[in-house]
Amino acid sequence: MANTAYSPDFRDRVIQCYLSRGTRSARDIATEFGISHSTLFEWLGGLKLNESKETLAVLAEDWAPSKKLQTISLFDSLPESERGEFLRKQGLTSVHVQKWRSTLLAALDKRDQEKMRLEQRVRQLERELEKKDKALAEAATLLILQKKTQNLFLEVD
Repeated sequence: MANTAYSPDFRDRVIQCYLSRGTRSARDIATEFGISHSTLFEWLGGLKLNESKETLAVLAEDWAPSKKLQTISLFDSLPESERGEFLRKQGLTSVHVQKWRSTLLAALDKRDQEKMRLEQRVRQLERELEKKDKALAEAATLLILQKKTQNLFLEVD
């Protein structure tokens, strides 16, 4: 077979497609791009392990938050024996699920803390409002009494 040179961009596109393949086989992807599956595996074997993980992480991190949450829920609902297969089909590792879960829990904790802070602020403002209402009512009463006393003095004169 002839040794065909492929551009680095083409090679990267094929590898990206393979890493985000979902349920498609490597043979299907190779056929789609018009290369042999052995060439695809050769390219994959040439990847540095960290490079492959970084590429996969970028793809997984681009997911919408709702899809991440749905994936966590599905993962948690599966029996332990099926979780590995599920992650492989999704093109993920358990590290992704753990990272997403910790991010979600941190966001929920932050939201709860913010809610508590706002509730305390509301209570404080309500107390201040109550004090000001009482002071306003007292001032209004004093003004009414002052006018009545002025009217009494005017009537006496």
